[in-house]
Amino acid sequence: MRGMKPILGMVAFAGVCLLPGVAKADYICDAFFSPLTAINKGNSGYVQFTTYTGPDCTGSFISSWSICSTGATATTCINQTQFHYTLTQLLATWDAVRLALSSNVRVSVPGNTCIGGSGFCAGYVNLNAN
Repeated sequence: MRGMKPILGMVAFAGVCLLPGVAKADYICDAFFSPLTAINKGNSGYVQFTTYTGPDCTGSFISSWSICSTGATATTCINQTQFHYTLTQLLATWDAVRLALSSNVRVSVPGNTCIGGSGFCAGYVNLNAN
């Protein structure tokens, strides 16, 4: 375990370099998975959720987020295609979002510029220790 600390530090550094923006830790208020492809959030659908500063939809509204799949062109999706997920990856993200929602686990949402160049869009969801 002694050698793990430098490796973990490097992974954290790489993550910060990839995605310059990170929303602070908040709580998921509601969430859904949609297989709908007609709104351009990808070929396998998308996961959408909202965050608030407090558990159980209390505190202040922070944002509504979309985690998109491969082929996304909607301006509510992140501009970096490495964060456009396959169906399997999207379903794993959906499981993590549902866990955070049902257990009031704090989350942070790293992201970057949206498709089209404006706004801040989600790249993925981190579950944090409360």
